[in-house]
Amino acid sequence: GAVGASGGKDSVALRAGRCRLRNFIGINYTGTAMTIDPGFGGVQTDYSAVGELCGRYGAEHRIRRSELADIIFEQRKEKSPCSLCARMRRGMLHDMVKEAGCNKLALGHHYDDAVETFIMNLFHEGRVGCFQPVTYLSRKDLTMIRSLVFAPERDVLSAVRRQVVPNVK
Repeated sequence: GAVGASGGKDSVALRAGRCRLRNFIGINYTGTAMTIDPGFGGVQTDYSAVGELCGRYGAEHRIRRSELADIIFEQRKEKSPCSLCARMRRGMLHDMVKEAGCNKLALGHHYDDAVETFIMNLFHEGRVGCFQPVTYLSRKDLTMIRSLVFAPERDVLSAVRRQVVPNVK
């Protein structure tokens, strides 16, 4: 399996939690951390903190550098650049996961993300809906898992602070 690793508090909490969980459940599994760098400002982001975290737990970290930010924000000057950039990054992440031979992807979405998505869908699209804790993407033959969906953001932040887990953002 793979873990989406943006470097933010949510993804590093998920990465550290999954690695530490191995010590308690008796199943020796690995999960490669996968990062998409959109190249904001034409600069590559320093993800060494994520690499250090993965090294601490003996996990692999892969980074795919891109020019998404330049293409979407500067060249095309999109009207809704943030949502398009998020969708493009997610597509690249899915491709990266499949290229690594994985069929599961864990994401760091927490309870507050689910509530925010629900509200955004209601007001922007006029529909009641949200992402599910487990979602199967048939076109990619990929299962996305959101292990933190019942954890409030404050608990995720507290865990990151208590465990002194480094993050990028």
